[in-house]
Amino acid sequence: MATRIQTYCVLYRDRRTDEARAITVDAPNARAAENKVKALRGNVEIIAVSVS
Repeated sequence: MATRIQTYCVLYRDRRTDEARAITVDAPNARAAENKVKALRGNVEIIAVSVS
């Protein structure tokens, strides 16, 4: 069975600048989307994840 990839919108706060931003990523689930944003952006706090 193939893994279904979905597009997630992840709202995060950059801890260095204290800015809130949103990014869309393709991932198989919400946890993977969070991890992808943390890997791409570094020192961030995840605020919310939703399916786009």
